[in-house]
Amino acid sequence: MTRPLPQLNAQNEFFWTAGADGVLRIQECGDCEALIHPPQPVCRYCRSRNMGVRDVSGKATLTAFTVNHRFGFPDLPPPYVVAQVAGVTWGLNACRVPMSAFNGTGIRVAVLDTGFDVGHPEFAGRSFVTSTFAGQPVQDLNGHGTHTAGTAAGPNAPAGPFQRYGIGSPRAATSRRYHSSRVSSWP
Repeated sequence: MTRPLPQLNAQNEFFWTAGADGVLRIQECGDCEALIHPPQPVCRYCRSRNMGVRDVSGKATLTAFTVNHRFGFPDLPPPYVVAQVAGVTWGLNACRVPMSAFNGTGIRVAVLDTGFDVGHPEFAGRSFVTSTFAGQPVQDLNGHGTHTAGTAAGPNAPAGPFQRYGIGSPRAATSRRYHSSRVSSWP
């Protein structure tokens, strides 16, 4: 199968021609420093139009990938690879957490969700107050409450190749289960 070549324009030419000189380049927001791909006229995180280009090493840690065999784009039929690279999540970028000098010291967090995995290793050594309003144990059975707690209070420096993924890393948190994890839809 022959893949079509990308159509070059003023917005993306730097990316598609990068590498010829041995340097990979990615679009960067000049205000919040977020890396943007594919290139866009406006930063998706802070809505700035102050877009520039950053030279990057091309080295990264791949955390997940999938080969899509079903749905294509008009100019890109399947199969194609969608990959996830380790880094700060879009939510933290949107809140400008990577640029913040704050780390969550002294704050308390309350998470009202599907529960919480009290044995999750990312929260070891912290104190938690848990309760349920759903008549079920607070243990999170589907992971959503634990994910939400991780975004709010995940570690500033997790183990392994991963970057910070929590807005704050407080010493104490409250998790309250307010609905059943078996709920599949909302009214």
